[in-house]
Amino acid sequence: MARGKVIARPHFAQTLVKRGYAKDNRDDFERYLNTSEFREKVTRLKADACTCVETIRDAGGKVSLAHPYQMGLPDDELETLVRQLKDWGLDAIECFYSKYTPAQRRFYIHLAGKYHRHQTGGSDFHGESVKPDIRLAKHELNLDWMCFRQN
Repeated sequence: MARGKVIARPHFAQTLVKRGYAKDNRDDFERYLNTSEFREKVTRLKADACTCVETIRDAGGKVSLAHPYQMGLPDDELETLVRQLKDWGLDAIECFYSKYTPAQRRFYIHLAGKYHRHQTGGSDFHGESVKPDIRLAKHELNLDWMCFRQN
């Protein structure tokens, strides 16, 4: 971490653009930061789903399945995963996201309703300088369930 912030691939992408190695962040990821060569050379700790859910819950947090489309699972397999995550303590599913198709949005809303999970939403906005093509989004959601109460 530098200055209290996590340094991640979008920050490297910005530097590559500034130095003239790529025309924009998308070009960076396609050419350098999301290639099979990059994934072979850079190892990242990836905890299993149960460990992630339990760790977040143990810390007093709420758990939402973000960007479920990125898993690349067929609908029936994603539903099986949601059912398992629910048993481990999943609170919500991200039903609104800037890259979803209308069909994906409907399916995630369906899953949230079927398994009595809350709905969350996001735009993937990380700041105008990091992802200039993504705009900050506003979603009308019930957020009362996210309130933390002291006993």
